[in-house]
Amino acid sequence: MTSKKYLQAAIGAALLSVCLLAGCASVPATAVSDTAAASELAVMKGSWQPLSRFEDDAVLQDVYAKNAAAMPYYSEGGLKAAVHYAVAAPVIKAVFDGSNTVAFTVRTADGSEKEVLCEYTFKGTRPMVEDSTRNWLTFEAVKPIQELKNLRYFVVTAPQVDKKTGIKSFDARFGKWGIRSLVHGDPLKRAPFVEANLPKEEVLKQFTAVINTVAAEKLPKEPLALYNGKWVNSVTVCEDPRPAIQNVYTQLIKEFAGQNPKGGDYTKEDIMALVYKAFGAADDFTHIEFVAGNGKNEIIVWKGNKEVSRSSYIQDSAHAAHPAYRAFSATDPSFKGKLAHFAITIPHAVPPHMHFWYGTSVEEAAKMKSAPTCIRADVSEEEMVQHILDSCRSFLKGSMH
Repeated sequence: MTSKKYLQAAIGAALLSVCLLAGCASVPATAVSDTAAASELAVMKGSWQPLSRFEDDAVLQDVYAKNAAAMPYYSEGGLKAAVHYAVAAPVIKAVFDGSNTVAFTVRTADGSEKEVLCEYTFKGTRPMVEDSTRNWLTFEAVKPIQELKNLRYFVVTAPQVDKKTGIKSFDARFGKWGIRSLVHGDPLKRAPFVEANLPKEEVLKQFTAVINTVAAEKLPKEPLALYNGKWVNSVTVCEDPRPAIQNVYTQLIKEFAGQNPKGGDYTKEDIMALVYKAFGAADDFTHIEFVAGNGKNEIIVWKGNKEVSRSSYIQDSAHAAHPAYRAFSATDPSFKGKLAHFAITIPHAVPPHMHFWYGTSVEEAAKMKSAPTCIRADVSEEEMVQHILDSCRSFLKGSMH
């Protein structure tokens, strides 16, 4: 059975997406000196390329197909999405010259390549959660990064030489949310880098080994296992008549008194209108139940105590409308339920919740303007209150701009 850590993988989703920006906020310098950053980055000296640069190479297609054929709940496209998540890097080349400045090559929106110079401050070493015998070297940008917000933080392992192949490589994680989120990130996600002058044939051998390992050892056999259990529609929670839930609206009306752009105070009806705009309605379901494990990979859709539909699913190619998220399709092509196709985020925040976009077709799912949201049905009333309070507070702040 795959470990719980690996079940928490957001395969194909969370995926770190390459988000090109016009600019980013400045990152303040820290007490750790630039000299420290340079000395730590010196071990990385050289020119490197990520394996993900070659993920679509024609040579690998048979490798994907062979592995997917032995995975009943992954299509070939679904396995590709899972491997992409595991190895993806937001750069296509990295050059370390021994200083605290790294030259990253990124691919821009028009498909061209651009070199971006990024200056970093060393933030110390952190033990690898999944392997306490190894450490991450951690870095934070000290100057604005104009092109790529996902380069604000990065953590790397010191390069090592494989005793069998003689190939030198390191693993890295990049992100925008902080070093802690990278150090404690999904164990599956470790973008491998090899030397830039390594022959392509050797790179593809390395990539083949990665695909085989991810498919055979890292991925859960039932990809919906991450969500196992019953989840409640956030709109259903917002409409719950319990005093603790309804008191949220009283609290928010007082908190935002006099700030309604239309004049005066917000009303409960105003707040609920924002809820429906963001989350949609609860017309299609009040609860969804994931049943994954022991050869099952199913979803049961509920409206109150009535079962609306039940279907098995495969992880499929990412949807063009939501490329950063995991995508699933009903295994039975004739199934025309509302959740025949959907893209879904991983559970995140506190209390854990997730968003998904669904439809009877991929095209219908792409047209969904709201982001239906669910939290686990077994969370405490206090956690439900916090979820609604945080969500509605965010909606109200957004409505004032």
